[in-house]
Amino acid sequence: MLFRKKVLVTLVLFISFQFIISAQNVEVTRQLDSLLNYLAVNNGFSGAVTLRQNEKLIYSGNFNKLSNGTHIYRIGSVSKVYTAIIVYQLIEEGKLSLSTSLDLFFPEIKYADQITIEQMLSHSSGIYNVTDNKSYYGTRQNHFGRQDIIRLITRHKPVFKPGKDCSYSNSNFILLGFIIEEFTRKNYAQNVQERISSKFNLTKTWCEDKNSDKDLRESSFKFDGETWQKDVDSDPGLPFSAGAMISTPEEMSMMVSLLFNQQRFLTVH
Repeated sequence: MLFRKKVLVTLVLFISFQFIISAQNVEVTRQLDSLLNYLAVNNGFSGAVTLRQNEKLIYSGNFNKLSNGTHIYRIGSVSKVYTAIIVYQLIEEGKLSLSTSLDLFFPEIKYADQITIEQMLSHSSGIYNVTDNKSYYGTRQNHFGRQDIIRLITRHKPVFKPGKDCSYSNSNFILLGFIIEEFTRKNYAQNVQERISSKFNLTKTWCEDKNSDKDLRESSFKFDGETWQKDVDSDPGLPFSAGAMISTPEEMSMMVSLLFNQQRFLTVH
């Protein structure tokens, strides 16, 4: 009888605790919805928000007044995380190392024999940032192929000698994307699909290319001080592996959770 009472008390306490946690979550959700709706209505914010604790999704909300209903977005420079994951997978497979030098692939780039994979990952290579080119912003809809990008890089002097400083450069991760293609004999988008998206059932995560259907994702907008205006879609050929990924907040947060809590992305098998 005493054992049954203890079990009953334990069960009641557990249910009560779960009820309190659930009530707290409902209140947090209500407060977040209220704040983000207020910001969206007053043009202070437009987009989507996801909160995840470990692998559990605890909040998700969409506050995009101009949404086409997909809630799938271009994720810009967060794409670099996916590129870095694939690079580290290749390192685990013994196909690359952090000390591998760039001249193995692109000897025409200045200081290529001194630039390493590690320096490209950490933006300490000194390689000129192709998206700093003023002409790029007037031609964002033009397609840039591999040779176009290499020419843009080689036409400009390095910002500094390799390893001597740190400066953000999309060129680093574009070149890493090319290197991934060289080693795997598959295009970058295939690598993302096989090594990340398919493996972890990320059905709304992919790399966009010039043939991608733009209606499958949200459009980009910018605020002019009064209203949201549709922005020009840049061709995904540039920024390529530095910024052409597509995903959702839910799948991005799941990817980060798996990476930092379980490190499960660092092996393909």
